[in-house]
Amino acid sequence: MADVIKNMADNLTKMLSGIDKIIKDAAERNNDELADIQTDQMQKGKNAIGGNIGSLRSPSYGQRKKNRGGRAPFLQVDLKNTGKFQRGVFAKVAATGILLDSSDSKTSELKEKYDKNGSIFGYNEDSKGLVREVLVPTIAFQIKRDIKYVKYFRITIS
Repeated sequence: MADVIKNMADNLTKMLSGIDKIIKDAAERNNDELADIQTDQMQKGKNAIGGNIGSLRSPSYGQRKKNRGGRAPFLQVDLKNTGKFQRGVFAKVAATGILLDSSDSKTSELKEKYDKNGSIFGYNEDSKGLVREVLVPTIAFQIKRDIKYVKYFRITIS
């Protein structure tokens, strides 16, 4: 029994020392879903700080966007016209976290126009909840696998 507990303690120590790698691996495995969460947030017209991305100046243009299925509130910018910018959105693991950006040629122009405080890319509180829903199962699976003897632990991640 002492060997089992020592083995569990050793595995737990190793796993905790590598938790950053586990989280980064989970993000890399789920980068498409992380990009989808970002585009969904944009389509609702929301930025990373929970505010609106911007306002449309033309009610007739706002009505055309709504008629084409726009999801943002009326007269709110959703950064979607042809869809190319949002199709170019990607999530990439960087040293400081998850880098969100778009490969579209209009990205610089849209950042200049709407990203006054660095907020068109990044998750607001609602989106962070969705990110947790995507990442936690992958992270929990890896932790359970690394610990082995998981039946001796009750893992709760919130």
